[in-house]
Amino acid sequence: MPQLFNTAPCPFCGRDATDWDAGWCDHLIADYGDGTDGDRGILCGDGGSRCGNRALECLEPLLDGLVEFGTAVVGEGEVEEGLSDEDAKAIVRALYGDGEAPKWIGLALERLGYGELPNERTVESIYAYAVPWSESLTETSSILGSMASTDVSFLWARNPSEGAMQIENAIAPITADIRSAARRIAELDWRGSTSG
Repeated sequence: MPQLFNTAPCPFCGRDATDWDAGWCDHLIADYGDGTDGDRGILCGDGGSRCGNRALECLEPLLDGLVEFGTAVVGEGEVEEGLSDEDAKAIVRALYGDGEAPKWIGLALERLGYGELPNERTVESIYAYAVPWSESLTETSSILGSMASTDVSFLWARNPSEGAMQIENAIAPITADIRSAARRIAELDWRGSTSG
């Protein structure tokens, strides 16, 4: 899809979400900036959204779970020290053995490797792969502004309530898995499994 500038037409009815005088169409279920204005990006909530972002409320528990997981991994240590590749592999081994690890854990451990707890960017990465994108649930983006521009994402659903439910149904199991992993990692001696 070509990059749009100062326009965000609904893919279902054509109404432009950047036209504040016209109001937004019902197909717009979420919109958020890229975080360059110091906002929380995808987690900006209703304060940074044209339509209220109720369809993305399930992302707050996801972030809470990721932070809980990161805190359990770090334990009494300092986040800023970062997580080595060997430690990341030991954590995956301790949690999943030789089984296939879920995609979210790589994203969370990568952030910990940078010396940071998982954050809004981690949530956005999980959201991007987890949501069941289709012709009836889609996202567009547009550069809004001139000199001080922001890349804004617009989430559209042909059936708004169904689209919001699809997002919730995709995110909730990942959040549950993350919270379960946080509880398990706190009980496991993953540091003892760094050899081998």
